[in-house]
Amino acid sequence: PLASALGTLLVVLLTALALRRLAPARSVYALGCDPAAAHLAGIDVARVRVGVFAALGAFVAAAALVSVTRYPAIEIEAGAGLELSAIACVVLGGAAIRGGRGTLLGTVLGVLLLGTLGTALVFLGVDAAWERALQGAVILAALVPEVVSRSARGARAKERTA
Repeated sequence: PLASALGTLLVVLLTALALRRLAPARSVYALGCDPAAAHLAGIDVARVRVGVFAALGAFVAAAALVSVTRYPAIEIEAGAGLELSAIACVVLGGAAIRGGRGTLLGTVLGVLLLGTLGTALVFLGVDAAWERALQGAVILAALVPEVVSRSARGARAKERTA
C-alpha cells in the first residue's frame, strides 16, 4: 500500500507540474475555457482532445495496475456509481463546471476532504444517503456562483447595448 501511495503521489505531482509548465498541457485549459477561442489562437483542438483521451487512458491503465496489486479479483462494476463523487471532488477542488479553470492539486485536496468527510459520517453513524446528498450539495453550491456571474455578465451586456 505504501508503494502504491507513493507511486500515485509521484504521478499526481508530475502531472500537476506538466499542466502548469508545458505549453501543450496549458492548451488543455484553453480548450476547456473556450474551444472556438483556442482554435483562433492556433491550437489544434482535435489533436488536444485526442491527446487528453490518450493521457486519460494511460492514467486508467496505471490505476488498474495499482488495483491489481491490491485486490485478488476486480469486478466489472467496481466503480459504478462513483461519478457523483468524482464530480464533487473536482468541483470542491476549485474546478469550474464549465471548464477552463482548476488544478490537479485542488482536485486531490477535494478527494482528501470528501474522503475524510465520508469516513467521519460512517463513524458518526449517519446514513449513506446523506453522503450522496452532501456531494450533490457541493455541486449545487459550485453552480450557484457561476450562474449568478453569468447572469450578471448578461445584464451588463444588455446595459451596454441599450
